[in-house]
Amino acid sequence: MKKQEHLSNKILIWTIYSVLIIYTLTILLTLIWGLMTSLKSNIDFLYGGNVLGFPKPSKSGDELTKLKNYTLILENFKFEKTVRFFSGSREIVHRADLDFFALLYNTVLYAGGSCVLLAFVPLLMAYMCQKYPCKVSKIIYNVNLFVMILPIVGGTPATITLLRRLNLYDNFLGNFVLKFNFTGMYFFVYYAFFQGVSNAYIEAAEVDGASQLNIFVRIILPMAAKIAGTIMLIQFISHWNDYNVPLLYLPTKPTLAYGVFHMVIINSSGPLSKVPIKVAGCMVLALPILTVFIILKEKLMGNISLGGLKE
Repeated sequence: MKKQEHLSNKILIWTIYSVLIIYTLTILLTLIWGLMTSLKSNIDFLYGGNVLGFPKPSKSGDELTKLKNYTLILENFKFEKTVRFFSGSREIVHRADLDFFALLYNTVLYAGGSCVLLAFVPLLMAYMCQKYPCKVSKIIYNVNLFVMILPIVGGTPATITLLRRLNLYDNFLGNFVLKFNFTGMYFFVYYAFFQGVSNAYIEAAEVDGASQLNIFVRIILPMAAKIAGTIMLIQFISHWNDYNVPLLYLPTKPTLAYGVFHMVIINSSGPLSKVPIKVAGCMVLALPILTVFIILKEKLMGNISLGGLKE
């Protein structure tokens, strides 16, 4: 009986490993294909039939070392858009005429600000609810649980209308107001984390005369720094690659992801219409965030552990 259980566990483990390996290979092969394609000329890719192979010098004599496709992206990338909407009876017109570096600035601002808010606000609320239990804390916890079980759908038109009435539509302040919320999975992650933090830390600090703000800043935040950093990294990657929210709420404040989407859809002709150049635009979006993850993964994605006092 034990041998059968051991064999079944072994099969299950190898099955999981196999699925993870296949999934990892699909991601890596996609990135490798994108990098190779971004270094090809359109003649090599389209007319030479070299869709899956390594880049070859084009018939026109272009050298791969010049990274011509990336140069074309930096020199010719333009985002032009006009948005008209009504705030009450007043018509408002927003226009955008931005280059690549303006989109890069918007991306850093959007992803950086959003990841800080989405990591810090749930942390603060989860700490208050777990360490200072009361009726309000229970209500907040249950509301969050209700939202997770039954997500609110169809609220986008109402949200856009409200932002327009408050003059917060199509600007980063309005976006950060939307991000300033504690709902979501990470509230429960923080809540479970603080359940494992001994109250002896807080009580000892209170005996020494520390205020609640000092306790939170000097004791709680350092303890939660690793998990908060991990969540910030995840949120930063998610928002770096996000084009849906900027498309809806920041139509003339585009990020790189929104800009690449716009480039692929709009540019049916011109210098940026070729497939290798569009893939180069996607790689410009992917490579920086891949580099950030590789540099920080050991520091932020390790095991989350906490030493504490035994009660």
